[in-house]
Amino acid sequence: KLKTLSLYDNELEDVSFLKPLVQLNWLCLNYNQISDISSLAHLQNLDFLWSNDNPVLDYAPLQELSNLTKLTLEENKITDISFLQKMTKLESLYLEDNEIEDISVLQYLTQLKTLWLSNNKIIDFGPLLKLSQLQTIRIDGNLVTEEDKVVKQLRAQGVKVILEGRSCSIK
Repeated sequence: KLKTLSLYDNELEDVSFLKPLVQLNWLCLNYNQISDISSLAHLQNLDFLWSNDNPVLDYAPLQELSNLTKLTLEENKITDISFLQKMTKLESLYLEDNEIEDISVLQYLTQLKTLWLSNNKIIDFGPLLKLSQLQTIRIDGNLVTEEDKVVKQLRAQGVKVILEGRSCSIK
């Protein structure tokens, strides 16, 4: 029974062949040409999904992956992250290098410990204050500074806030 699968950089467009692999708990789909991920909804045992740099059109099927604890969706031009709301078991979430503005849905992901949001278009980080388990966030490349009230509050709560790193557009 296959539990771990990496399909990294294989120029894949179609992942429907994954549908019967219900025992998978770790899947890497980085750097392909995947636009339809509806077949992933059947992979209920997935704990970790890594899908960077794919032209996915609709992330809603991921809502069905209720056992995910780690999700990486970097470099995907994502603007809407409402599909994350029901993914309450997530502990690590990596959404760097997208086009996200609104992160209010993240307040429902109360198990989050690690959150990377670098290089997006986020201005309001207030929803993160509701995440009592949060340990580390990376938010460089957004419209935020060391002096931002939310940054200070997060640090006061013991959260490691990373504001430096790759080239960014900190105001």
